[in-house]
Formats: sequence, structure tokens, C-alpha cells
Amino acid sequence: MPTPGRAGGPERLSVAVTVSGLSRAPFEVGAELPLTLSLAPFSWGLPGEGPVNGFVRGDIDLAMVPAVFSLDRHYLQGLVKLDLDLAGIVELPLLTGSAVMSDGYFEDVQIGVVLENIILELEAAPPRVNIVRGEAQAGRRGRVKAAGWLEMASGEGVSYSVSLEMLNAAVLRRDDAFVVVDGLLSLAGSGREASITGQVQIERAEFTIPDRVARGVPLLDVVEIHDDGEAEPDEPATEEPGRSPVSLDLTVESPGRLFVSGRGLESEWKGVVHIEGRSPDIQVDGKFSLVRGYFNLLGKRFSLTRGTIELGGSPGAPPVIDVAGVASSAGMTAEITVSGPVSSLSIQLSSNPPYPSDEILSRLLFGRSLAALTSLQALQLAQAARTLAGGGGPDIFGRTRRLLGVDQLELMQSDEYAGEASVRAGKYIGDRIYLQVEQGIGADRSKASVEVELTPNLSLETEIGADSRGGVGIMWKWDY
Repeated sequence: MPTPGRAGGPERLSVAVTVSGLSRAPFEVGAELPLTLSLAPFSWGLPGEGPVNGFVRGDIDLAMVPAVFSLDRHYLQGLVKLDLDLAGIVELPLLTGSAVMSDGYFEDVQIGVVLENIILELEAAPPRVNIVRGEAQAGRRGRVKAAGWLEMASGEGVSYSVSLEMLNAAVLRRDDAFVVVDGLLSLAGSGREASITGQVQIERAEFTIPDRVARGVPLLDVVEIHDDGEAEPDEPATEEPGRSPVSLDLTVESPGRLFVSGRGLESEWKGVVHIEGRSPDIQVDGKFSLVRGYFNLLGKRFSLTRGTIELGGSPGAPPVIDVAGVASSAGMTAEITVSGPVSSLSIQLSSNPPYPSDEILSRLLFGRSLAALTSLQALQLAQAARTLAGGGGPDIFGRTRRLLGVDQLELMQSDEYAGEASVRAGKYIGDRIYLQVEQGIGADRSKASVEVELTPNLSLETEIGADSRGGVGIMWKWDY
């Protein structure tokens, strides 16, 4: 309620609020503000130079925040304890005290960000609010740490400088994307402009290409016709309220262990992406090259011979893939090419000597010409053609691979034992050592190999079989 001020000065507005239901204990807010009030004519205001004082005491249950602010895709848990005092003037209020969040949880369901065991301690000491402690768990062994400050500047809003350190942090946890990173990001700015800079290294990532892609919904041009038959003129477009521009300068690097799978593709990649610019003109440029991989078409394994994933253009533009693999059967060498945006991939077959696509499939899958197929084989051939066109069933091997905790898992025909079926699994042991095990039908149909990366272009590979036969080789490669 208003109370008299000093002679000739503004009145004082006193506010005292006690709120129950936000937590187990009541939440209390008190404030005293300068107020100018006129009844004839009616007007009121808060003088910018007038002194203010007040306090905020109590706990807030964060589980209620999404419902209050209509944050449908977010989920929050935790308790925030507030013990703050307010001073200063209306134009530049000053806070002292503390705010502590414990045992917090945050999830963005749409993006796939999950942070657990959040601890955030803020200490207000004019003119700044400092992050005394900020950390959260991101994945089983991942951590995210925050440090920095916020400051209220008269006429410029809030200025800030915050750093985020990510240590083995799982920043994306979705069915189609799982990403673990190390890195350091810096966020700085004010109410007028912001900047985000830093470097991020992808320690491990798994991206799944969907088995099916929904067809786009056509957009129809609708013209409203009135009773007189005249079309309603277009209303002038209204601009959205201006947003503070954001400048980006980010480098994302993957030395390997970036896996892309789905639609029969199992592959590993490495590369660098750079994101820079000032919103809305943000550029994303980069390229990933193939480390190893294969494409499995109804049990027939194509060894990948080349592969690139290029990123460019505005945010949201899908990556463009160009991958080729070869397989030999029935006196023919076939090449399969997977290319195009990941949202609408194109799969093409060619061969040497050249044959039509259905003839290539027939010779690859059954070792015989199309004319010699049985009815059952013809049905399997139709299923293969459907897979090439974008159909297919669930990714059973992908789910099994994740359940077993290996990096690669495939069912293939053995190269050494007359086409017998075998299972091959591979996993990284450390950053530079790759272990691969293959098991066939018989007890003596097994072998293991170890690949050690000596330099980015030079690797040492050893192999040993169940009969104690082994070998050692040196592999050299050059990406250009």
C-alpha cells in the first residue's frame, strides 16, 4: 500500500507477499518502492532515481516452473533456496545474498539434452552476481562445469561472462543421436549483443539414419474470396520484435569414433566443422571423411571404398553424404553408392561388366542370373529392391550393438570358409587401439585382430586365428 514520502517527494509503495505451495515452506517477498501517483488526471510511475529496498526469502520447487511458463518440452526438478536483499535505485537495483540449487534435473525432450545432479550456487555482491559453483552430470561419467558472473548495467540490461567446461559430457541423448564431447565454451555479452566462442572435441558420437522418411506435406496457396468475388488484398507483413544478435565462432573436431548407421550402413568417420557468423547469417562449413565401414544389403557385405559427409549452409540444412562400396559375386564386381541429403538418401547400383539393377542384385544375393531364380529367391529380390527404395525393417543389429557395448557388429559371409556365416564385432580400447573379433560356425572358425594407430596416416595391424596362425601388417593411408 502507498505510504507518505518526504515533503515534496514521491510516496512509497510497500509490498509484502507470502506464497504457499511453491515448496514445503512459505515463500516471502517484501519490497518498498518510490511511487508518483496522480488522481486527476490519473497517472502513476516509478521514478528512476528513487531508492528501493526489499527481500526475497524461501524455497522454490522447480517442478512447477514448466507448467507456469508453458515450457511443454522441458522437464525440471530440484529445489532453489533464495536469501536475497534488494537495494539501490529503480534504474539500477542491487542484489546481495545467495541463491542455491541442489539435486537439480533438467531435460529438453525435443533436443535430447539431459542434465542430472545439478548444483548451482550464486552469490550476489554488488554490482555482480557470481557463479560460485556450477556443475552437473551429463551421462554416466560426463560432467559440465560453469563459472562466471552477471552484472546489471544502467540502460544496457544485464551483461554477463560465463564459461562452460565439458568433460566426457553426453550433450545429446536421443534414439537417433548420441554425442559425447570434451570442450570449453565461452558466453559473453549484454542486452544488446551476445557471443559464443570455443572448441569442442567429439569423443564419441552415434547417428542413426531413419529407416523411413516421412513424405513432405505440400503447401497450398489459399486465396480468400468474399461474396463479391474479389480476392482479399494481402496484409502488409509485420516484423517480429527485434532480437539481440548472436556472434558465433565455434570449432567442432572429431578425430574418429563418430559412427553413422542405418539403412544397412555401418561406418566410422573423422573431420572438422567450423561454425561462424553473426545471426541470422550463420555459416556451417566442414567435412568428415571415412575411417572404415561397410554397407549390408540383405546379408551381402559391401566394403566401403570412399566416403565424405559435407556440411554447409544455414543451420538445419541436412548433411550431404557420398559413400561408395564394392562387392564381388558370380564373375561381377558391383558398386553401391549412397548419396544425397540424409533426409532423402539415394542408393544406386552399378557393376563391371554392366548389368541392370535387378540383375546385379540377383547375382550378388544368389550368385546366379535373374532368369534362373526360384519363386522364393524372386521374393527376396523384391525385398532387396524395396530396401534400396527406402523401406526395410527395424535396426536389430544396431540395437544389439548398443546393448553389447561394442562399436561395430555385423553378420557376414566368411571370406575364408566358402561363404559360411560369421559374426564380427569391433571395439575401441583407448584412443588408438581397435580390437576386432570374428566367429564362424565351427569352433576353429574364429580369429581376432588388433589395429594400433601409430600416426594419423600409419597403422599397425596384427591378426591371429583359432589355429594359432597369425600375421602382422603395416597400413598407410592418405586423406585428400
